Order: sequence, then C-alpha cells, then structure tokens
Amino acid sequence: MEPRENKKRRKLRTFRDVAAGRDYAKDVLVDEAEIASELCGVPTPGRFLDLYSEPDLRKVLERFGVLTVLYEKGFESLAIEIHSDNPLIHRFRVLHEGPGEPELLVELALEKKAIPGNRLNLGTVEQTKLEVLFVDWLLLQN
Repeated sequence: MEPRENKKRRKLRTFRDVAAGRDYAKDVLVDEAEIASELCGVPTPGRFLDLYSEPDLRKVLERFGVLTVLYEKGFESLAIEIHSDNPLIHRFRVLHEGPGEPELLVELALEKKAIPGNRLNLGTVEQTKLEVLFVDWLLLQN
C-alpha cells in the first residue's frame, strides 16, 4: 500500500500539471451586468433571453446541428445577430454573408411569460406560476 504522503504529492502534481496546461485567457469572467441580471432581474444587453451571448448561441446551434445543416447546404460564412432591445421579445437571426447583401436564413423570436395558476404541482415542487417561452415568430428559409 502506498504511503499517504506519496498519494498527496501525486495528487498535487496532477493538479499542477492541469493548471499549467490551462489557458486562462479563455476563462469566462462574470461582469457587473451579469450579476445585476441574476440578482435584480435587470436584463443583460446583447444576450438572447438574458442568457446567451453570440458565441454561446453559436455553440448551441452547432450542438443541435442547425449550423451543420446550413454548412452542408453551401452556406459557409454565417453571422448571428441578437436583438434584445425589446424586454418582452428577444430575437436572433442567422445570416449568410456571401457576395452582395446578407441573406436571412433563420429568425426566431421568443417571449418569456408567466402563466398564473392555483398551486401548480410539478412533481415535488409546488408553484403559483409557471414560466414558459412562447414562440412569437420562426422563419427557416434558404
């Protein structure tokens, strides 16, 4: 059996190796706007549903295969726009930036709403309202 001190040193060496190889420039830092959004309900400008930044939204669309389908159809240069100026309805758009004017491929507008209820029973949690997303507009074209 290995002495306890050697196990600790091996673990410490492993953590140091991981820390040495980590790219801290890629770490996401929380800013004041995000803290205010979480604590006070203040909307975060430039974020879809006060949650997703443009790079975050791009990752989600890649993960679910939306961007892959567009790449396979020949749309190579894709831009994502977020419109969160209206606090009630948030929109994002995917555009193809080819020669000439950008071409709109995808547009989604969502609205956050709370549905009141008399003690909604959702499993083990009892709530007086249910927060839902309404699809206000969905456009898919090529």
